[in-house]
Amino acid sequence: MRRATILLALSFALVGLTLVALLSGSVQLALGELLHGIFSGNATAQEQDALKIIGQIRLPRVVGAIVIGAALGIAGSLMQGLFINPLADPAFIGISAGGVLLSIISTSMGVASYGSLPNIAVATLGALAAARLIPKRLAPLPFILVGFGLGSLWSASSSLISAMQGRTSGPGTSLWAMGSLSLMTWPALLRLLPFLVLGTILAWVISGNVDRLALGNRIATFMGVRTGRVKWLGLVAGALLVGSSAALSGVMTFVGLVVPNVLRPLVGARLRILMPASALGGALLLLAADTLSRSMLSSGEVSLTLLLAIIGSPVLVLILLREKSSS
Repeated sequence: MRRATILLALSFALVGLTLVALLSGSVQLALGELLHGIFSGNATAQEQDALKIIGQIRLPRVVGAIVIGAALGIAGSLMQGLFINPLADPAFIGISAGGVLLSIISTSMGVASYGSLPNIAVATLGALAAARLIPKRLAPLPFILVGFGLGSLWSASSSLISAMQGRTSGPGTSLWAMGSLSLMTWPALLRLLPFLVLGTILAWVISGNVDRLALGNRIATFMGVRTGRVKWLGLVAGALLVGSSAALSGVMTFVGLVVPNVLRPLVGARLRILMPASALGGALLLLAADTLSRSMLSSGEVSLTLLLAIIGSPVLVLILLREKSSS
């Protein structure tokens, strides 16, 4: 009952925040003006302009924040169960940066353009390769240090390639290195959705076996779990969710770290419950941060990565302190 209440509360909060996000930005819109423009049949010029702003600019961005935030929340809960490590944020340990690196390589070589299907597919492969390179059997602190080091290497390589191609002032470096939803479009979102749906389905299918990995490989194997296969499929699911998202939004830090760790004490560690809760929580967090980023200044935006870091850094410190006290 408590879990259902939490899921319902998260759902209602997401609906309310979506409405706020559509009306918020450098140009403030009134709800009455919006509703009249939709239902009256004789919208004024001002109302028509408001509908264009929402339909062509804000709605794709809001939907992008929801689906990418949900994907990162699911991926975070899955990776933490797969690595048996509460610090396994796909962005923080370099999986997102691996996707960004191959994405930038593909665009720099002229093989694919931003938001294209090949670009999203290449980013997914990059995320999978980055995930495979992370050592699995490490304590939480060494794990995050190694992952952070690899992620920094991928990010630096991305910036270097962009600079060599003369793209330092273009969308490549600013979008993929810093993370942004400002270039979100309907066609790009439609190309992204199959990757996210496939990754979500795969994560759901293996979630029960991922839960059993927490008992140890020997016990999990005794229970009939093919541990090697489950871990491989888990990495594929994570790459589908994280790599494809990174192709459109860049590296979104802390979403996959904060959301599962906040919700796990409330709904439990079982992935069949934690993943839906993390999807809603991730969507809420990213949408809230993006709404703030484009509403705080009268012109321009506050860095989305900066806002996520302000939220996520205290949670990271608390997790490290908890791990130290438990050891």
